[in-house]
Amino acid sequence: MHGYTHKICHFLLGSAFILISSITLAEGANADEPIMAASVPNSCDIFSKLSDGELGVNGTNTILSSNKAYGGSPGLVIVDCAGFVDISISAPAQEEPGTSKTKFPTAGLSATATDATSTFNIQSGTAKKPLPEDYDGQIEVNMTADNQGSTILPGEYNFTVTLTVTSQ
Repeated sequence: MHGYTHKICHFLLGSAFILISSITLAEGANADEPIMAASVPNSCDIFSKLSDGELGVNGTNTILSSNKAYGGSPGLVIVDCAGFVDISISAPAQEEPGTSKTKFPTAGLSATATDATSTFNIQSGTAKKPLPEDYDGQIEVNMTADNQGSTILPGEYNFTVTLTVTSQ
């Protein structure tokens, strides 16, 4: 009987070591939850200028405009945006007219940008406006050069209108 008692003690002592080792190992185990992150910025590309605008003249030769009523046509650009962006448009900048052409007054120069679905309409001289999220479409750029009642001298006239898109 004495042999069994000794074996039982060894068995219990061995079991105690295994139990303590298991508990110690369990307490020593650690887990972590790594965070996987990415930052995708808002962006917008003016992919292509479909066409430059063309200016027509009103019946009294005092206004140049891309308005179809005057024989003009708007400039067209394709824009593709990811996320939220703002749009702004500059007033037309006249190329130096020289001495034999009309220099338009700054107050007579204006431009607008709109899209085909009238989602937005922004005028030069106003604060930037947000485009709809993930906007992808065609933007129409119109302009007017009003000589404020004075006759426009004959000649070629060129203007630049800048359309700007920026991340919010």
